[in-house]
Amino acid sequence: MSEIYFKILLVGDASVGKTCIVNRFIYNKFELGYISTIGVNFFTKPYDYKGYKIKIQLWDTAGQERFHSITSNYFHGANGILFIYDITNKNSFEGVKDWIKESENYDNNIQKILLGNKCDLTNLRGVKKEEVEIFCNEKKMDFFETSAKDNINLDEAFKRIIELVFNTKETQSLLREQEFIKKLNKNKSRKNNDDVRCC
Repeated sequence: MSEIYFKILLVGDASVGKTCIVNRFIYNKFELGYISTIGVNFFTKPYDYKGYKIKIQLWDTAGQERFHSITSNYFHGANGILFIYDITNKNSFEGVKDWIKESENYDNNIQKILLGNKCDLTNLRGVKKEEVEIFCNEKKMDFFETSAKDNINLDEAFKRIIELVFNTKETQSLLREQEFIKKLNKNKSRKNNDDVRCC
């Protein structure tokens, strides 16, 4: 069966840990001192889900204001978005609200999850978890507090966004189409083999 491609964006203000999250998920490593993303960085990762081969395309977007229009262009064609803020930075949570609001101007079928990163720094918390939970309930979004440094809840968050995208009508339609083509090819191959035996 052909691979399925899921385009997943990581969106949020600068320095919330988007690149650290990507590197933890892709390479299982964490390093301090990453240089701010310029424009967009692109990564891929194979992922097995329910017996299907999925290729995750991760788009690590820049958070600086001057790249805002570039980042929003990548909302087109996205299957899922991980919106990320820094739990120690109240402004980053306000910023991610703006990103979420902007995403609502695009395809309503984009699956969305909110991540509060750097939860290893709870002693420096600037955003109350209860406030975020209320916001997510209003938006009907899943929410995880994560840590790229300590690898907390990242596997769960990625598994959830993949599950949400997998269960969309678009993905299920694609899977049915692939199954149909596979069945046709199988029947064609069997018919050709029968024809050879008849000869």
